[in-house]
Amino acid sequence: MTIERPHKQIGVRELRDRLTAVVEQVRQGEPYVVLVNNQPVAVMLSYTEAAWWERVELGMAAIHGLEIYPEIARETSELADLVSGKRRVTRREMNELARRDPREPFPRLERAVGISEARHRMTEILPQVFRGATTTIISSGQFAAVMISPHEYERLRRLRRVFSWFDAGGLDLAAAEVEEIVKWVRARRPQPATEAADEGSAIA
Repeated sequence: MTIERPHKQIGVRELRDRLTAVVEQVRQGEPYVVLVNNQPVAVMLSYTEAAWWERVELGMAAIHGLEIYPEIARETSELADLVSGKRRVTRREMNELARRDPREPFPRLERAVGISEARHRMTEILPQVFRGATTTIISSGQFAAVMISPHEYERLRRLRRVFSWFDAGGLDLAAAEVEEIVKWVRARRPQPATEAADEGSAIA
């Protein structure tokens, strides 16, 4: 994944002039940061990577359904206690998470535009992306690049360490079915005494 790789920077005028070439580079895995007045307003990732992150988001939704919120962990060392249930999430932490990471799932395919339209509407699209309206760019009839906000990009960078922790523990959030995720989490949580006794009786 390119989320941890150094990325190139490009201004709006150059982006418009070289959009076809830049989109092709992004499609091949070269991320770009778009600058306006030397300030980042958008990050361009390949559609393939954005779709991978969308699958990770679905896995995270299943984790959230089990009342586990790994995003609140400041260090990965806290994740084991969050998963096992030893550490409970407070209401204050949930409110903080909601304020810090307000978002919509992506890629938003209804905001897909072709190269020509993207070039023509770039000054209109970029402020929308900066505010969180993810946009997909189509090239040669295929989804090629996705523009996300710098805030969303930083959120994904934080989420990457969470994904890596789960992956190291044998759970691929981008590929696992909900049943797999539930089973994986339950295996790491202490069983109620009655359930453990029932299992002991069954073995005997």
